[in-house]
Amino acid sequence: MAGLQLGFRLDPATGKAGSDRLTVDSGDLTTHGAILGMTGSGKTGLAIVMLEEALLAGIPCLILDPKGEMGTCCSRSPSSRRRSSVPG
Repeated sequence: MAGLQLGFRLDPATGKAGSDRLTVDSGDLTTHGAILGMTGSGKTGLAIVMLEEALLAGIPCLILDPKGEMGTCCSRSPSSRRRSSVPG
């Protein structure tokens, strides 16, 4: 199973990113999930990072994106290959 790197752990004293990586084991992603937060809190950014990490680890993903915010996430890296997309 792959470790998906999502960023770095926050230092509780400063509230800033520290040097310890924050990873999630791919085996923990076996069911549905939700990312909840207020406007501007980074939900889309987190979803894009998780998607890119999952694709790099060879984990198949199905993304339903009614707002069209993730249309370019797969084309950001030259090594990623966009297989198909259906506009909403």
